[in-house]
Amino acid sequence: MCLAALAAPSVAWAGPNDNSNRRPWSLQIGAGPTLDIPFDYAAAKVGVDFQYHFKKGDVGPALGGMVHTLFNCCTVGFITGPIFLWDFRVFTSSKAKLYLAPHAAAGIGVNFDAGASAFFFGEVGGQFKGIFNDRVGFFVRPTSFSLFAGPFGTYGFWSFFTGLALSF
Repeated sequence: MCLAALAAPSVAWAGPNDNSNRRPWSLQIGAGPTLDIPFDYAAAKVGVDFQYHFKKGDVGPALGGMVHTLFNCCTVGFITGPIFLWDFRVFTSSKAKLYLAPHAAAGIGVNFDAGASAFFFGEVGGQFKGIFNDRVGFFVRPTSFSLFAGPFGTYGFWSFFTGLALSF
């Protein structure tokens, strides 16, 4: 056993620490278009998301909340609920980190058209995020698919959502 300890290298080669920045909170402020499928209805989406990473770092599972506003020329709506994502760090340098994350959200919404009508929504998609100096960066969600179900029926939507990302 002593011979094995002497034969081991004195320097351990390990990958980057998954939780190197110790900033478990993430905040995204963004905007983008939302189109229904088969693409005959369009709206703008503006919103805020926040998440807390369970591993107390910047990767792994995270749970938080989202508050988004949808609007076009004829209607305004709000959606809110919990969001779950799992950040995977795919690149690390001394100044920048890049992440990929699948996400899922569900909750309630209110649509103000001729009156107020409540509905359920569910969303799944993917997110790409870049953070510089462990504090500020950008995020892009090019593949978010939503399902809205309420008194008006059930509709599917595709959204592109991008904006500012903060870590703290």
